[in-house]
Amino acid sequence: TRYVNDGFSGGEKKRLEMSNASRRGRIGKGDPNDFASLNSEFHEVIYQGAHSLSIAGVTRSFRQRIAPFRILQFVPGQTEHSFREHDEIVQAILASDAERAYQAMRDHITRVGVHTIENLSIQRAGAAADRVRVVERSPS
Repeated sequence: TRYVNDGFSGGEKKRLEMSNASRRGRIGKGDPNDFASLNSEFHEVIYQGAHSLSIAGVTRSFRQRIAPFRILQFVPGQTEHSFREHDEIVQAILASDAERAYQAMRDHITRVGVHTIENLSIQRAGAAADRVRVVERSPS
């Protein structure tokens, strides 16, 4: 038999809406640890609403593997941008618009990935420049 996902239940939609509202109320307070926790909660609600243990497992495993780089996501301005993207995902799910939710999630994941890679490159370039300055200043 083929598995068919009928989408988020009414209770799951309500939980997603409440999670999103909680983040909205706390986004401006600027605590990256708080946002990381709320972000994880948001993603967990999405996984549960997908009604697929394999998708949830693969996604959790991937998020765990990239966890050391997550700090590169929570830089000034990005939490607000991420929230707007999450809000678009939530609105699509609440409207039961699977295609719009898929596109919004895909765009969000792509943007966060590119942004994280860019921040890692900037961080590494800065560290390399610092090493060059130290070498230039050291006696020969």
